[in-house]
Amino acid sequence: EDQALLLKQAQNEFNKKFRASDEFKKSVSEDKIESFGKVLQKFFDNEREDYKKDVAMKTPDYDALQKKANQVAYDFSLKRAIIEVDRDADRRWSFATDKMKLAED
Repeated sequence: EDQALLLKQAQNEFNKKFRASDEFKKSVSEDKIESFGKVLQKFFDNEREDYKKDVAMKTPDYDALQKKANQVAYDFSLKRAIIEVDRDADRRWSFATDKMKLAED
């Protein structure tokens, strides 16, 4: 009966004659409103806990890159070696490969 009352009130919300009647001014019993409030409170409490868990899980590890860099050890020590670089040959090779690419096109 409460559901029927709420439905009728919602359907006639904009009816001026109905708004003036006593039926529009009736409300649902306080017990039902209170029990619905308790149900909503439990729901929101559970949602709050789930939200906190999700936020904790989504927090990024800001030191991950630093830890990853510490795992790998690179050898940047200098060695005694003389490496001869023939710049002229590099230029000739670059010029020849460019010519070959142009000829293919």
